[in-house]
Amino acid sequence: MKKPNLKMIIGASGLVGGAMDWCSKERGHKTLGTRLQERASEIEPLDVTERTRVMKKIRELEPDNIFFCAGSNDIEWMECHPDQSYAVNVLGLKNVIDAAARVNARLVFISSAYIFDGSAGPYAESDTPNPGCVFGWHKLLGEHLIATSDLDHLIIRTSNVFGWDRLNKNPVLEVIQLLKNERTVSLPEDIVETPIYSRALADAVFDLVESGERGVFNIAGAEAVSLYRFGKNIATVFGLETSHIKPIKARNMKTKAHRPRNACLTNKKARKLIATTLSSTQVGLKQMLKDEL
Repeated sequence: MKKPNLKMIIGASGLVGGAMDWCSKERGHKTLGTRLQERASEIEPLDVTERTRVMKKIRELEPDNIFFCAGSNDIEWMECHPDQSYAVNVLGLKNVIDAAARVNARLVFISSAYIFDGSAGPYAESDTPNPGCVFGWHKLLGEHLIATSDLDHLIIRTSNVFGWDRLNKNPVLEVIQLLKNERTVSLPEDIVETPIYSRALADAVFDLVESGERGVFNIAGAEAVSLYRFGKNIATVFGLETSHIKPIKARNMKTKAHRPRNACLTNKKARKLIATTLSSTQVGLKQMLKDEL
């Protein structure tokens, strides 16, 4: 019999996993987080590509919910290292799916707006995916593995998550650091997304988990904003020089991975069911600043 109220957060040392870990504990759930490499005493090591260890750990814990937040969010790295990405985002996920099935756990999977090519955004849950990059394809394969399993599950599609994290590896923190060093930051004015603060994402996901919802849900910010405008908002909220933020065109970005021009997600389905307010980027950034202070 699975242990009641135990939430297992796989990838708790990352941005999204860390927010899920925080939210779970804030709401009074017994929580166990895992990490791959980061040295944190309260987070247990677990490599999802090691099938035997994954099966053993989940069998020992018997969690009622498993949150799969593992894997890199470095889209460029994954484009250049597709085999390593596949090992974690597809094969590693399959290991967790099989282990979860043995203990009858619900699986909460964090997917991405990058399963769409960006040609027809904003996207609802019913729209047909068409990834344009390795990251998007592997997220879509993960969704397929879960949807075709017998697991009780939630698939959460989100867009441009930002916030504080242990590894300091998300674009907002990179922009802040560059601006503090008085460096120029060039951001595309023709790529539009719906950024969301990591803790708001986590709260919305837990609203769905605690109310027993199932299936696919978009959870993203309430505002469609260009990455250039988002950069300006970052500078304004954190009291940094906005003139260092410069607009460029997406075609001039030196990237290997395809970036969807409109990767915005609609929240209509989720907003009917959650208590958490999904807000604009400025509200999210102000909350992020407040949480640091």
